Amino acid sequence: MDLWQPGNEPPGDYMMLSLYFTLGIFLLLAVRNPSAHRSLIPHAGRANIARAAVMVLMAIHPASDRKGLLIGVALAGPIGIALIALAPAKQSAAEGRGERYPKVLLKLGHWHVRRGSGPSHLQTLGNFVTEFATANGTQALTVGVYLRGPWRDVATQDGLKPIALASDTASWSVIDFRPVRAVVAGGHLGTIQPNLLSHLYGFDAGLVIGGASPATYTVLEQGARKQ
Repeated sequence: MDLWQPGNEPPGDYMMLSLYFTLGIFLLLAVRNPSAHRSLIPHAGRANIARAAVMVLMAIHPASDRKGLLIGVALAGPIGIALIALAPAKQSAAEGRGERYPKVLLKLGHWHVRRGSGPSHLQTLGNFVTEFATANGTQALTVGVYLRGPWRDVATQDGLKPIALASDTASWSVIDFRPVRAVVAGGHLGTIQPNLLSHLYGFDAGLVIGGASPATYTVLEQGARKQ
């Protein structure tokens, strides 16, 4: 086949040659950094497998072209399988940042996410998450959410008034419980109410939402005032 002096070859051969020639150049470039070409390498593998599958079907009829087609299958098929097998695994976003595991955010109720035992005296999911993170060389940060407002106020909850006193009634506050534990363990705060103690050790921090009120409560309250 001569591009400058074409003979009786079908024009499709020239087009296929241009495609594979271009693909071959980019595959050679991908060898230097396979991780940066995760899409190209599997694509080349799948393209070769697809070509081999088409040639298998074409080899059924007619018999005169069967030998050449089967030779093409023997070449394209293994190449495609090898490219897919050797393609680098997909890298997660965490690995791209140099981290071993991705960050995970879990949103659960207080009785489920807080470390310790729940009302049923069973170990909570908070224990499992923290221990799982520790076993994998990472950390878990457990945050409890508290409300301050006319609808519900942490100041009225059993033993949790100190959390209310450390926050603002109208704005959001974040309280880090971890430094407080050393003070509590040293006995500098005297006797601590058991429920407050379970929150200080069950959560690492507290998010206190000042001026909190549910939308339905606000709408109903405003409607009642208008009447």
